[in-house]
Amino acid sequence: MSAQLWVDPAHLRGVAPRFDALSQRMAEVAATLTATLDGEGECWRTDGAGATFASGYLPSADAAEHSLGFAVAALAAVGSKLRSTADSFDDTDRGTASSLAGLF
Repeated sequence: MSAQLWVDPAHLRGVAPRFDALSQRMAEVAATLTATLDGEGECWRTDGAGATFASGYLPSADAAEHSLGFAVAALAAVGSKLRSTADSFDDTDRGTASSLAGLF
């Protein structure tokens, strides 16, 4: 049994810029967040409570910053992959049409 696959390359190309915009916006938010937090510095005390806070906060803040960077790249990749998928389907469609030309 085979299933049909229907793809609208124009639609894929049409939605790809949304992912580009989301990626750009997320990059801006991440940059603002990082700059703001860096501007505050280590605003906790150096006593036991401050050290305990820092030991949990700093690794989590680093992980969050890394995750935001990953999300920015992933969203940009989705936009790029949508465009390349649309191109591949168009190329395949043209190639198939060309190879079938004259058979019918």
